[in-house]
Amino acid sequence: MPKRSSQDPWIQKETGKEISNVELWGYEDQIEAGLGVALSVAESKVCKSALIFGVPGNGKSEFPFVLARQLYDRHKINFTLVKVACDFLPLENPNPERLREEIKSLYGSLKAIDGPKILCFDEVDGIVPPADQVNPGWRSLIYFFRACLKTQPDNVLIIGITNHPNQIDRTVERAFYLSIYFPPTCRATVLKMFKERLKLPEWDQVCIGYLDKMAELGYYPQGGTIRRIIDDFAIPFESGKSGSNQVSDTGFMIQGLISHSGVPLTEDDIANYDENNSSLIKASLENTIPYWRDYYRMKYEEKGIVNVNSESVSQLDSSGEQEI
Repeated sequence: MPKRSSQDPWIQKETGKEISNVELWGYEDQIEAGLGVALSVAESKVCKSALIFGVPGNGKSEFPFVLARQLYDRHKINFTLVKVACDFLPLENPNPERLREEIKSLYGSLKAIDGPKILCFDEVDGIVPPADQVNPGWRSLIYFFRACLKTQPDNVLIIGITNHPNQIDRTVERAFYLSIYFPPTCRATVLKMFKERLKLPEWDQVCIGYLDKMAELGYYPQGGTIRRIIDDFAIPFESGKSGSNQVSDTGFMIQGLISHSGVPLTEDDIANYDENNSSLIKASLENTIPYWRDYYRMKYEEKGIVNVNSESVSQLDSSGEQEI
């Protein structure tokens, strides 16, 4: 699992080669789009930035780890991932001046890291709320962060992750080069997670029954919830059984999954999210994700298409950038 520094507990640092035990189901297009952006950074040695957003609990925080690992597995490019947990600040009462110095020092430390890098700010809305809603000291931090995005350190992909893009300062949001939207976890993805993790046909009906019951209650569990109930309930149940591998009481198992689900998203939660972020979602799904996914597939996946000419690179710099 990712390594957290004892000196700076809000910072994790690990290379793609070192990362293990990371999985992200149902977001192949988002991953391939991210691979395309990251590889363009590695080739050109320039800086790009991406805002990753979507409903809570659907796996966005795993994205940079999956990205770094797949960059190594698929292309043998060993990105160094530096992840900043903005909800794990270094002070009990965060001081914007202190945070500014921390971020400045963090950017400075990137120069000492060889090769391409991913700098990720998880829960980025925690440090860059709308400037008109905070005091002058905090506004100074927001403007500094925005300037860092525009300074563009060499050979770095900067990622900001948030559940709430509409709670980020608008000028910071627009400073990100592009955005990648993670939709809510769908039913097919949940079924795939059960199949991949449990590998027992008996659980298929349990999972279907669980999803039917949750939908009846108006709940739509996300990937993070599913991962937790598999790890905390289903797997311990299986490992504690003796003899037969048959699930003995489907109703009991469904109730067990429900009891471990907490309070998942509702249909209203998802509808409100879509309404509040409709323009950003539309731009990401219709433009950014298809463009970078197809860029990756054409350049790196399909045989016979290896290089992109200078005209295409020029088009990439204009078409790939998304006005948000």
